Amino acid sequence: TRKTNINNNFLLIGSIETTAKHFMIPNILEENSSYVIVDPEGRIYEQVKDNLELDGYEVKCLNLSSQTIKGCIPYNPFAYAKTERDMMMLIDCLLTSNALAACSQAKFWFDSQRLLLMACAFHLLESGKTLSFMAVNDLLDDFSEDLFSEDPKNSLAAIYFKAFAASAFGHTKDAVVKACIDCLHPFCFWSERDDCSLEKLSDKKIALFLISDAEPNTISKTLIPLLFQQPYEIQHEKIMGYAKNKITIPYSSVTCFIQGKEYLKAFDREDNFLFMHSRYFPSYGIDLIFAAENISEGKGINPTGINLRTAANCDSIIYYSSPDLATAEYVSKRIGDEKIYFRKETGSRRIMTTDELLRLPEGKCVVIQKNEKAVIDDVY
Repeated sequence: TRKTNINNNFLLIGSIETTAKHFMIPNILEENSSYVIVDPEGRIYEQVKDNLELDGYEVKCLNLSSQTIKGCIPYNPFAYAKTERDMMMLIDCLLTSNALAACSQAKFWFDSQRLLLMACAFHLLESGKTLSFMAVNDLLDDFSEDLFSEDPKNSLAAIYFKAFAASAFGHTKDAVVKACIDCLHPFCFWSERDDCSLEKLSDKKIALFLISDAEPNTISKTLIPLLFQQPYEIQHEKIMGYAKNKITIPYSSVTCFIQGKEYLKAFDREDNFLFMHSRYFPSYGIDLIFAAENISEGKGINPTGINLRTAANCDSIIYYSSPDLATAEYVSKRIGDEKIYFRKETGSRRIMTTDELLRLPEGKCVVIQKNEKAVIDDVY
């Protein structure tokens, strides 16, 4: 990507079964990077686990589903929150997945909960105590203003608590504390240990499978977006460290497979920083591969689709099939037009029309890459 200025982000358009069978599984078995894979119900995990382990991969399974799965590892996202930005990112993910219904006071409640949770997290972090969902929840259970009285005035814990105390009073303050406890409740059993080794993804052969239910629950909706954001931050810090010390950046690659509407939605936020990195710093070595059935034209996301903002940041598209007219129209535009010469006149037409894409024969796919002509190929 350094030479071509084309990022390695892919958009796969087709059913989950099709994209998994014809792209995800074959590419995972190529074994040319570390992997982070969203895998509803663990179907991909069961098919590739043995091959990866035989070839020296450290295969990790993080169970975010309601099912019992043997051999799963613990994950503590606070283990990777070392800075104010890291903590803000973590808490925003937590609050976003428990978003309040739209109302005139929704922003106040969101901001108040964020301030209080930041104060609690930094109170534990700056005092050298173990930081976890359970530790923050226990702190809130025994909440009182005296908890922060011994924190230095210039500490982040004191600064955030002062901002919280200035914004909420009396019964409102008690309501915010209760709302934070309710938000943390699904994670109270979550371990203080962490075996995900996100900081080693670019250094070792690791395959991390994120097993979720077919219908996402609160835990998976919160932690899966975070499990893509934290490796980006870790890799960003590594690259900045290499650049600062004028050290040659070693080649490394982490491939992330994302499927499922709730997880795709996390990449459509206007303040999302993941694509800022992948667009301007393709050498970061984290490649994003999205699988969706449809593309949404609006700001929101349709039942099975991906937003235009995310689609536009993928320099490569593989179109298998879609029953959606708007999706076929988008792909037709990405393929482009060609000139037509008739007698002394010239005109243009789409290289592939919407109808042609909707009637694409089974076993065929359309491959589109930035600055290259689109091709029709056989599926793998």
